[in-house]
Amino acid sequence: MSTFTTPKGTVLPFLKLKGKDYLQVAHRIVWFREEHPDWNIEPTIITFNNDIAVFKAEIMDQTGRVLASAHKTQAAKLFPGAYLEKCESGAIGRALAFLGYGTAHAQELEESGDTPPEALADTPLEKPEPTDRATLPTKAAKLQMVGAIESGAKEPAKAPVKRTPPPLPKDMSKGTCEHEWLKSKFPNKVTGEPQEYCKTCKITRPFL
Repeated sequence: MSTFTTPKGTVLPFLKLKGKDYLQVAHRIVWFREEHPDWNIEPTIITFNNDIAVFKAEIMDQTGRVLASAHKTQAAKLFPGAYLEKCESGAIGRALAFLGYGTAHAQELEESGDTPPEALADTPLEKPEPTDRATLPTKAAKLQMVGAIESGAKEPAKAPVKRTPPPLPKDMSKGTCEHEWLKSKFPNKVTGEPQEYCKTCKITRPFL
């Protein structure tokens, strides 16, 4: 089992969800309380009925200043009998995420009330991909680039890219076109009269 160690040395277990490490809200609260035992988490019910629950969670410092707040909506049909608790945990988890505890992940912040039952209140932690140091510029290369910028050196001109024009329609390559006329949406720019154009060679003529 993979774990996460807080700055205070507490080891918290990750939950594996679809192959990703996931720090549950209860463990986020442990981490949060270790660092700020005198701060408060205050959840508030905004809406609660037979169909839906809406919670708001605020995190305040010791002076009562609100540092983060978040909302969570949960449909009763997805968690019958426990949707109120699920909603409260979700709001707290989202507020903690805003402070950097757990996963500050876009999917978590966009989670809706129609989240499937197997989903949790927050989102698995995405581990950053390791950087290949061999691809990073060296210190000497960085200094060379800075010197080039300061001296006003310009990047070497790139060779123009040769573009091959698209081939003419088959009939036009023979010098003839069996015109298929379609009425144009745009009138003649000079006369203002209706016109039509050939679908193949694109020439125009007055609309007949």
